[in-house]
Amino acid sequence: MQIRILLFLILSAVLNVVQAQTPNLQGTPDTNLQQQLSDIEQKINELQKQFSELSQQKTPGDTSRKIIIIDGKNIVISDEQLEKSLNELSKDSLILGKGLKIYQSGDSVLITLGGMKIQLRDSDDSDNVVINEEQKQEKNKNTDSGKTVKTQVFSLRLGFNNYLFNNRVNHIPAYPDLELNNAKSLNIGIGIVNVRMNLIKHFLRFNVGLLYDVNNYRFSTDATLIPRIDSVAFQPKEINANVSKNKLTTGYLMLPMNFQFSSSAKSSHAFKLSAGFRVGYRIDAHTKQVVNNKKEKDRDDYNLNPLKYGLSASIGYSWLNLYADYDMSTMFREGVQPLLTPFQVGIVLAGF
Repeated sequence: MQIRILLFLILSAVLNVVQAQTPNLQGTPDTNLQQQLSDIEQKINELQKQFSELSQQKTPGDTSRKIIIIDGKNIVISDEQLEKSLNELSKDSLILGKGLKIYQSGDSVLITLGGMKIQLRDSDDSDNVVINEEQKQEKNKNTDSGKTVKTQVFSLRLGFNNYLFNNRVNHIPAYPDLELNNAKSLNIGIGIVNVRMNLIKHFLRFNVGLLYDVNNYRFSTDATLIPRIDSVAFQPKEINANVSKNKLTTGYLMLPMNFQFSSSAKSSHAFKLSAGFRVGYRIDAHTKQVVNNKKEKDRDDYNLNPLKYGLSASIGYSWLNLYADYDMSTMFREGVQPLLTPFQVGIVLAGF
């Protein structure tokens, strides 16, 4: 590269700025300023000579990346041989002062001085194209890592379960033992994998994943849900029995899918709204009671619907997001009463 052309452009730009800002009194030039610029030009010539020597030492085909960044007193340089000269030059130079940055890669150089940018290349080879690392990193931060597809291995949701019967929440007159203790009927969603695909500049995305959904239905009464029968029925506990826990737990492997709108491409500063569909298959069901400080656990399908499907939605800002799931399928399989419609609400603790 013709380093003289490069340095001449820098010197010309700075001279224009200095001449524009320095008053010319009675048409007499500022002798001190001219002398200072003359000294700087001499030092630049010395620096150019060292650049030339390094270029000659470079072996053909060397594609190693050498970056020189000069920004006031903060100097990062890849060649130790030039460090002493650059440090000395930056202390008293109008040119190599704060605001000037030089990025060098092979035979390509990018110069930034205030709002002005100059890029020089000796070859059209794409391998010599200069990459501004700061701009690249900043772009990645502002566009959700700049990835079209982003995968997350783990996510976590925590909320509450309940169900509707005849459009009323947790009120089943013919089955009083199904009424829930709302505060202890927890929903836990453990995301195995989540995949986010950018559709429109990270403002519109499509999400799909695999979720293990655990539903704890904590009953208000002490009656036991009877297993291995073709209906939903309860057996009351003995009068003297001390029942401290009585619940039904179901586990479904879910496939959630949704479209997400984001007000900003940067997720940490975005308002997000999503809506979609989810479908799953039951892989676990059991009851658990603690009677007189002893655990009693029984596994059965309890006439639960093997398939679970419905609508899902979430809303939030930055890392704080709320979710709601509404099942279009009934809790128990077809032909089994009562017809309960489960739903869940809660908060996303980790994940998209």
